[in-house]
Amino acid sequence: MCKEGFRHRTSAKAVVFIPSAFARIHFKNAPYEFPACYYPSLAAYRRGRLRRYDLEPVFIAALALAKQMCSDGACVEVERIAQISAEYKSIATALENGLSPTKFNFAICEF
Repeated sequence: MCKEGFRHRTSAKAVVFIPSAFARIHFKNAPYEFPACYYPSLAAYRRGRLRRYDLEPVFIAALALAKQMCSDGACVEVERIAQISAEYKSIATALENGLSPTKFNFAICEF
């Protein structure tokens, strides 16, 4: 992405936010509660400084793309991208172990 002109920080956010946003759309009818915020770095975590997902343009665009793809009948592709997210992997692992996840904790994302 950087070779195509994207800033490094924007590219890093896309790598993290796109799968996460796609997981939220994939599981939109499931009883899972995803966090509204994340820690933008380990230092932010240590200080208790959170950032809202809904204020991140890359995340907002990824949600819109995933919604549009499902509306266009490409929900299978949305799931494929969601599968590389921490959220999807956490849900799958919990279900494989007989657990019923409902709420997820905050994530630390280094950009």
